[in-house]
Amino acid sequence: MTVTLPFTASNGVTIDRDLEGDLAASSGQYLGKDAEQAFRELFAAQHPNAHGLHRDSRFPEYIFIRQHRSDDGDGRAVGVIDLEQKEFFTAWENLNRDSRERWIIAGHAWLDANPDPAPWMDAKPGEVWRLTTKSEQSNENAWRLESGAFMFDDGGFVLADEIVAGERIWPKADA
Repeated sequence: MTVTLPFTASNGVTIDRDLEGDLAASSGQYLGKDAEQAFRELFAAQHPNAHGLHRDSRFPEYIFIRQHRSDDGDGRAVGVIDLEQKEFFTAWENLNRDSRERWIIAGHAWLDANPDPAPWMDAKPGEVWRLTTKSEQSNENAWRLESGAFMFDDGGFVLADEIVAGERIWPKADA
């Protein structure tokens, strides 16, 4: 959802930019209680996925929330909140793929469109990974730099979006 300024929160406080381009609340408060609530609503409207809640324009009656703890042999799980019926369901990516239930179809569509991020995307600076890249298609050791890139033993660099497979080799996962 795109949010434009001025923005009026549910408490009636309007947020807009002042002459210097700073955000200002109509209440005259910078971070008073009313202005704080208005800013929170503004930021929530600008970033609806910040709390793990997701929307899909193809299924406007649902909100989706990834349920990592429910992943099992049936695959990844997603919670499906039906806003119209006020019900909550869980859909698994490999279960009931032939269902005609709209919430299950919506859950599968959301899971298909939102794969979990690759593990190397969360690599920390200093970790060593064995990586396979799109261009080389070979395993090479690389370590994560502060910049977010990976550096190979020979001094070459690769960005995370060029990696097709990876395994952390240091420190060990159980360390």
